[in-house]
Amino acid sequence: MRYSAVEGGFRRLLSGHGPARATTPAYPFHHLVSDEVWEVRTDRGPGSPGSGVTALRTSGAAGRLAPELRAALRREPSLLGRMTRVLLDLRFPPSPARVSWHAEQVFRGSPRPGGGV
Repeated sequence: MRYSAVEGGFRRLLSGHGPARATTPAYPFHHLVSDEVWEVRTDRGPGSPGSGVTALRTSGAAGRLAPELRAALRREPSLLGRMTRVLLDLRFPPSPARVSWHAEQVFRGSPRPGGGV
């Protein structure tokens, strides 16, 4: 997914659910690479141009799940739901709205991250 295409959605997600300290969507887009779950390429090849919004936009930066994670999700499709549950449980207290959102995602058949893995 190109940074420029998802920047607005990331911004809205961070403003409602991100850290208390203000950050830009560029920060997680770039820094998830160090967690080895995400990879970034630019129009010039592999590697992130950095965490600057302008650099990500102008370089044509695009990110996707790391190959090992994509392979794991192909081998074990239920892994996505388990990972989502862990992240939600760590970040958000249980609420009826969260349960409703999760059910909507499951029953809607939303596309999987990383290009349909």
